Amino acid sequence: PAEHRAEAVVELAVPDVLVRLRWLNPRRVDPAGRGRSRLRLGASSTTELVGELIDVLRLGVPTSITSSDELRATLREVAASIDASGSPR
Repeated sequence: PAEHRAEAVVELAVPDVLVRLRWLNPRRVDPAGRGRSRLRLGASSTTELVGELIDVLRLGVPTSITSSDELRATLREVAASIDASGSPR
């Protein structure tokens, strides 16, 4: 079992999630209602888990994330860093 975990619910059906996130183990994706999926993510470090969550967020669909306080703090740091870097050129 991974040391760091998070759960994300995305507004995409399971088959669409699996096509778009090919790295995701299909056993970690469950239906969460009509056109929604629950993704169970895990990694050995918060940095690795943040990378997975960024991939999920890049799907560009409404997403809710449930995670530890430590991971939320890391996500806030990443968001602040992105915001401080300005817009891409």
